[in-house]
Amino acid sequence: MQKFDEKTKVALNNYVYALIDPRTSKPFYIGKGEKDRVFDHVNDANSMIFESDKLKQIRDIQNEGLEVHHVILRHGLDTEQAYLIEASLIDYVEMFSDSLSNEVSGHETKLFGAMSVDEIRRRYSAAPLETMGAECVRININKRYDRAKGRNAVYEATRQAWVISPSRIGDPKNPKIKIVLSEFKGIVVEVFEVDNWFRVFDKNGKSRWGFNGHVANTIIREKYLNRAGKRSYGQPIRFSK
Repeated sequence: MQKFDEKTKVALNNYVYALIDPRTSKPFYIGKGEKDRVFDHVNDANSMIFESDKLKQIRDIQNEGLEVHHVILRHGLDTEQAYLIEASLIDYVEMFSDSLSNEVSGHETKLFGAMSVDEIRRRYSAAPLETMGAECVRININKRYDRAKGRNAVYEATRQAWVISPSRIGDPKNPKIKIVLSEFKGIVVEVFEVDNWFRVFDKNGKSRWGFNGHVANTIIREKYLNRAGKRSYGQPIRFSK
């Protein structure tokens, strides 16, 4: 089947669907659709040179003489209901496996998606970050945060590359900035002690800074962890006054 009849399309309204790999019986893509959207991915794999993890998996399945299985998970939805269910299912599958090839997270996942109870506590009952030592910098990682992958991913998202004045760094091997607070959605989610700073260059050759470091000791960590900082108004870097 490559399309629905018109009566079925009307009955489906908005729906949420999954593409299933017949070799594993597991979903590898979850999406929100209308009309014949569920079939578009296989059609794209057959007609487009463009490559993606999703299309590559479809072609791999076909090369083994098999067909992608299409499953409608829930239908008869309005747009917002469909987005909510899609996001919830993507969150659920990605929390416990890495089987999905979705390149984009679900609708409003960063605000209301799957979280540990500790993350829920951080968001809704975090004590304010009243002061920050002169040796500290607060770095916002909203665009990089990958909740499901743990502390090491927070470190990798935080450690580079940032526009910081060399005068604030001082000696990169014995720097003025010794503590980095990693902030997500206004909450300090991890605290790192800096071993050294180093220069990196972006694709335009502009100099930026990164650091090597490790999770801070318990005393420092508990001073800042799970604290809510004041809004940075789009600035990824905040220093003490």
